[in-house]
Amino acid sequence: MGYNKKEYFEKQKDAIINFCLFRNRCKSEVKRKLQATKLHKETINLLLRDLAGVGLLDESKFAKSFVKGKFKYNKWGRNMIIYHLKLKNISQNIISTAIKEIKEEDYILSARELIKAKAKTLDKNDPKKRRKIITHLIQKGYEVDIIQKELGENI
Repeated sequence: MGYNKKEYFEKQKDAIINFCLFRNRCKSEVKRKLQATKLHKETINLLLRDLAGVGLLDESKFAKSFVKGKFKYNKWGRNMIIYHLKLKNISQNIISTAIKEIKEEDYILSARELIKAKAKTLDKNDPKKRRKIITHLIQKGYEVDIIQKELGENI
């Protein structure tokens, strides 16, 4: 059962609207999804503009929810979050605003919890324990100065 061009366009439009309704999306995610549909470049750009016009494509809203989710559920630090937002072509202004959503006291508490959790998995007498904890938190995106300050107080 084949589709004519208008039916195909409407089907893809409905699919991309559902894609955007599922959770906040950034422009690069939606564009990549649309490019996989084999629609013309002009049609993709028109759809992106329309989605933004009706509020389904809001980079600022996406960045704030991305920051909140990655910090709260994945325990990512600021550096990791910023890196991934840049990969999604989010502007520096939007990133700066969104990253401020993380309260400093929550950030420090998260670093402490990660330090304690990692320390529990390591042998007490391991001479490389401190370095392993620092490496773990750096990989999660936490800043070295915060790690060392909290590590000094907790280990």
